Amino acid sequence: METTPGHRPAYAPYMVPLLRLACVAAILAALPWHLRADGDFYLNSSDRVIFYGNDSGGRPLNAAFIETYVTTRFPQYEVEFVHWGWSALRLGPHTERRPTADGEIVALRPTVAVVAPAWPGAVDVASFAAYVTAYTDLVDKLRAALPALRITMVQPLPRRAAAAWEGPGPAPERYDQFHRELAREKGLLICNVEAIPAGAPRVPGEGVPGAVGLLKAWNAPALVTEVEIDSQAKRVVRSQNTTVRELESDRVVAWSEDDRALPLPTELTRDGGPEAAGINVQLLRVTGLDAGQYKLTIDGWSMGTFPRERFEEGIDLTALRTPMLKQAAEVHALTVKHMSQQFARWQMAQAGASEAQMQELLTREAETVAQRRAAAVPKTRDFEVTPVE
Repeated sequence: METTPGHRPAYAPYMVPLLRLACVAAILAALPWHLRADGDFYLNSSDRVIFYGNDSGGRPLNAAFIETYVTTRFPQYEVEFVHWGWSALRLGPHTERRPTADGEIVALRPTVAVVAPAWPGAVDVASFAAYVTAYTDLVDKLRAALPALRITMVQPLPRRAAAAWEGPGPAPERYDQFHRELAREKGLLICNVEAIPAGAPRVPGEGVPGAVGLLKAWNAPALVTEVEIDSQAKRVVRSQNTTVRELESDRVVAWSEDDRALPLPTELTRDGGPEAAGINVQLLRVTGLDAGQYKLTIDGWSMGTFPRERFEEGIDLTALRTPMLKQAAEVHALTVKHMSQQFARWQMAQAGASEAQMQELLTREAETVAQRRAAAVPKTRDFEVTPVE
């Protein structure tokens, strides 16, 4: 399976605006996979996923985005994430800088490997040949040691540089062609994203397009929940990825929801542009209301006042400061803590830490992961739509 090449967002941060129904409809129309809540997702509930080499070699992925997404969208899963090989994974002329890439990956016994080699930089014939040999050798060794391993190669390509390249040897498109051929031959999943120039400062939203591209390649659902209530008929018209119960519809329309997922926190989506918004859809629609203004509350907290037309069109809950977003932010904070702990453990491993020291770090990580799993369990939420006199 292959994905279309990603692109980088503008460096200047920008806020994702409140999505009206027209915007949401446009996103959904562009994403035919949005209605899937489960069943087709690439990851299994007990997978062990390793991210290897995703750092200084182009920083193509916001790995925290991916980890928090899986934890909040599939809270029943017990997927284990391992971030290893934090320095650049270079294949080709610089392979000697990471001579044990296959050994490190195999030792961690993953079921899914997300390998992010750095863009080799050089585009001469000798460098290309060395890159092809090293890449193929790495895949062959991983397949031999772990036959059931599912491999996703995230390949940063300097698309902008390719258009202006005039040097000798194969153009960057040759690398892209090689990746596609290798994917077909070896049964890999290739996700192409645009490389971030070496030395470029980190910016808000960095790596989000690549993260979303990978999640889409994994058939990740965009939908968090979708609820539609007919207040006149006093019935639930639609409830996707949630259970609506105890519906009351008199002067006040009230109900309780037991969602099966949480949205992505604002911290991850506000600088991610349409890519992030498109994979984080949570809709509420209430029809049959009389003309006028209505206040929406969740767990007693006001989410704002909206006209009847907004409820009929549909309100994007991810644009509001909901209790669900607050809960998701707590999950993400634990993701960041977990990744920091793994980085510290990787540094200790490179420094030759003792087995006892490594075990202590592993114990701390396990505690953080357990806290995050507990924090990710959606809570029952009480909704009310009340007319404003």
